[in-house]
Amino acid sequence: MSSWQTEQRHYLRTDTTFVKRELRQHEKLRDIHGKLIESPSTTQRLQNEVEALRFISLMTTIPVPEVLDFYLDKGIYVLETKRIFGETLDNIDPHHKAKALENVDEFLRQTVLPQLQKLRSRRLGSLVGPVIPPV
Repeated sequence: MSSWQTEQRHYLRTDTTFVKRELRQHEKLRDIHGKLIESPSTTQRLQNEVEALRFISLMTTIPVPEVLDFYLDKGIYVLETKRIFGETLDNIDPHHKAKALENVDEFLRQTVLPQLQKLRSRRLGSLVGPVIPPV
């Protein structure tokens, strides 16, 4: 089991799950004056991620982590997904890295992008609420 955190999220990886949650008040960063630094729209981004994972898994054959649970815990949202195992490019033998990248590129071009391009909506915005560009 391992955990880490960024300025917006706390992450926990277990043998079978991956948990992503909002930060608790005491975990948030503070400025030089001790004032909490609030990250805008963190709740909406997590809610949108849940809906995007569910939508992609229902509407395509693109492999995404299965949403196991999404809940409110003492005022913060928690997303728990099934852990997906795979090999990172860092662990690929340097002699095989070019072929691995070629395989990834082919999968994206032949499987992922064509399916995403077929998805349409009559509504502008994200799956839940407004469009939220990255920080």
